[in-house]
Amino acid sequence: MFNEFRDFWRADFHPASYLSILIFMTGSIIANYAFDFKNTVLFQWPYGWSRLLVFSGFYAFAYVTSIALRAVFDKEFRGWRAPRFWRFAAAALFMVGLNGSLLPLFWLVEVIPISDELWQYVLRLLLNFSSIMVFALGLIILRLTLDRGAEGWYGFRRADHFQNYWLLLMASMPFLAAAALLPDFQQVYPTYRSFGAETALGVSPVLTIGAYEFSYALNFVLVEWFFRGFLVIGLIRILGREAVLPMVVLYVFWHFGKPPAETIAAVFGGFALGVIAYQSRSILGGVLLHIGIALLMELFAALAKTWTGLHTSG
Repeated sequence: MFNEFRDFWRADFHPASYLSILIFMTGSIIANYAFDFKNTVLFQWPYGWSRLLVFSGFYAFAYVTSIALRAVFDKEFRGWRAPRFWRFAAAALFMVGLNGSLLPLFWLVEVIPISDELWQYVLRLLLNFSSIMVFALGLIILRLTLDRGAEGWYGFRRADHFQNYWLLLMASMPFLAAAALLPDFQQVYPTYRSFGAETALGVSPVLTIGAYEFSYALNFVLVEWFFRGFLVIGLIRILGREAVLPMVVLYVFWHFGKPPAETIAAVFGGFALGVIAYQSRSILGGVLLHIGIALLMELFAALAKTWTGLHTSG
């Protein structure tokens, strides 16, 4: 796996374009968290079709700027000129904008009757399933219409050397355990909240936890399919290895609103998963890593809160 990263870096690294994109990402991260832009502006936008346009425009700013910077500083980068690329990019930005706008969640809440006792718990389940619905339906429709000539389904193929992914997951555990102790992370994780759902349903907490964490894990399958499957593997035919870096920028913007350390980690994690997808033409290793990291973060955060509570009461 080290050799794959080395080979990709040697082939793709272009100092001016990499530096310009890094400066753009760094400035955007600082500006977002300095002004809390995504939470105070985007998420406060009224529900309606204008919200979809605002979110899609926000993500278009990230993706198109990264494409432009690469094109300006790397004259050998010509894939962006293909009209087909812009059709795919428009479809992708529509999907990620729809996902970010939370409009599908709003529509589901409107049509599904939810009792007061289960409102908060079911809302979190629907949040995961609405994201799954957007990316799954969007990519299936795209593959069957605009991209009928593509081979396979954007990375759903066997990945080699699965032991390497397990080693990466094990290596991440100390960092996840340390992150779970940070106040910013403890405000967000674990994302599971029972809100008394097990009492209202008259079932074991194991079932409510299991149902939520299953939807949470499945959501990351679709996240990998979209970001690494479509935006990298699906666009290799047009952009080549240059598909990776714009995906990373979009992925970082998608993380705005999460703890700052998680967004910074998305720079490195997004790049690593992108390179793995590019080299292997598979997303399955990335799916394993992403789900493993997400569920371990849930576990470590729950343990950290329990330990903090016991320590405080003691």
